[in-house]
Amino acid sequence: MTAPNVPCEPWVTSDDVAQGECAPDVGEFAESLLVDAAQAASAWLYRLSGRVYGGSCLASVRPLWRCSGAAWSWVQYDATDGRLLAWRGPYGTGDGSTYWNRQEAPHELTLGWYPVNAILNVTVDGVPLASDTYRLDDNRKLVRLHGSTWNYVQDLSKNPGEVGTWTVDLIHGLDPPPDGRLAARVLACEVAHWLKGDACRIPKRATNIARQGVSVALLDPSGLLENGRFGIPEVDAFLATVNPHRLQRRPAVTNVDIGRRVRATESAPGS
Repeated sequence: MTAPNVPCEPWVTSDDVAQGECAPDVGEFAESLLVDAAQAASAWLYRLSGRVYGGSCLASVRPLWRCSGAAWSWVQYDATDGRLLAWRGPYGTGDGSTYWNRQEAPHELTLGWYPVNAILNVTVDGVPLASDTYRLDDNRKLVRLHGSTWNYVQDLSKNPGEVGTWTVDLIHGLDPPPDGRLAARVLACEVAHWLKGDACRIPKRATNIARQGVSVALLDPSGLLENGRFGIPEVDAFLATVNPHRLQRRPAVTNVDIGRRVRATESAPGS
């Protein structure tokens, strides 16, 4: 599962920046400039912290039974772009004519995302299931209640909502911690000044300046960013704490023996 390149929602808003640590310095700045600064700071910190704190993300999952050789496996695909999310098996054998085995269908399934914060809908053949017929456990498992199992047919050649399909719509993701929001406010403030052409703590590109016989060495920001640091204490302290090894994204496990199904669907930006 590949993390998006931007968080599903910014870590801070323009109001946070205007009323935060750099107020009232940016109080007269244009709203659009503060929005750009907040979004840029949020995106940079999201990437540099390992793409973990994406906020509340919308996702749609299409589970199905899949026959692999003589064994049946439970396979979980993301409805957005067909990415493999989770699988388990074997569950006995089948005749190869259907995607599921009624006797072995599970009463719970792993949704592939973590943490899952809420289940919005479970839709079968275009009809939503009653919310009291299932339950979310451990922020990752969807449990079928009242002795029932998840034994629905899933035809991936059809669009979600058609007969022969079923879909789980959910909200997943982690919000940034308090020190992450602080770092985002501080960085957004500096970005706002940078966009205005004002003095700020974002380092300039010059490495040596000689004026009136005095030479001053400055850090190259490209080197800072290559090391995942800005040279701003409030920002760098957060990044050093949450991502000391400078990982590009959180680790994931992939099983190369399970194929992928790709289908056209819609989802919220960034999810």
